[in-house]
Amino acid sequence: NEGYYYVYVPASTGNVLTATESFYSQELTQAVEVVASETNAYYFEVTTFDQDVEVSLADFSQTNSAVEVLFPFVGDFYQGGVVFYIFQEGDTGYVEGEKHGLIAAVEDQSSGIQWYNGSFIITGVTATAVSTGSANTTTIINAQGATETDYAAGLARAYDGGGYADWFLPSTDELNEMYQNKATIDETAASNGGSSFASEVYWSSTENSSTSAYKQNFLDGSNEFVSSKESEQNVRAVRAF
Repeated sequence: NEGYYYVYVPASTGNVLTATESFYSQELTQAVEVVASETNAYYFEVTTFDQDVEVSLADFSQTNSAVEVLFPFVGDFYQGGVVFYIFQEGDTGYVEGEKHGLIAAVEDQSSGIQWYNGSFIITGVTATAVSTGSANTTTIINAQGATETDYAAGLARAYDGGGYADWFLPSTDELNEMYQNKATIDETAASNGGSSFASEVYWSSTENSSTSAYKQNFLDGSNEFVSSKESEQNVRAVRAF
């Protein structure tokens, strides 16, 4: 079976990459076509693998300047965190012919922080689906105000991993996708200066009532339950790419 991998190579480097991992040792040389001349970059598809392999940026070396991953896979370290979900047709954020998805931070932002900001109010964040966590987070912050780092959604948004400022508290479905890929996220995070999920409860950005919000237990995955907004739970931020 052939494996497929997509990369950008800066124009100055030509069209030669060398695989450095033991599974493939010969040069991968292939014609290129310009698809993004405004960025002075060439794009090409590697089709010379003789087996299906998981390829990461670290598997390649070349001179002059770095290779940029165009289409990351679940488990890749990418844009400040670990890819854990790729948008599917029907998801908000899905674009045919492109690859977009969600990234988990490599570490928890808190091991215990409240959901509310000291007052029990309705924020109106009832959305649960993938791609709704960012809007939920913005709505919570607008409703609950300063000091943002005193509560879960504000703390997630304040995270700046990878130099990005668009992190958010995941919705219930996004949080569950993180749990489903917990082992993969943990492995990649540990290799990139991060830490594993705790076998404890994590907040979502989905509200249940004026006094409670949804959470998920990362020990056994149970997620059909709520806690008082004044209780203290873990936070792991997410961003989209």
